[in-house]
Amino acid sequence: MDPIPGGEFPETEKEEEDEQDDICDNCGTELEWTLDLDGVQKQVCPNCEN
Repeated sequence: MDPIPGGEFPETEKEEEDEQDDICDNCGTELEWTLDLDGVQKQVCPNCEN
């Protein structure tokens, strides 16, 4: 069976994409996961608090 075109990424591309999403746009620090008062999970920068 033929693979679906565009259905898979090489492992290195996946890791690079994930790392880029976890960095603060303002200062470049790695973002941390936190919970809102409503119980919603989000990523914030420990330096900028954004």
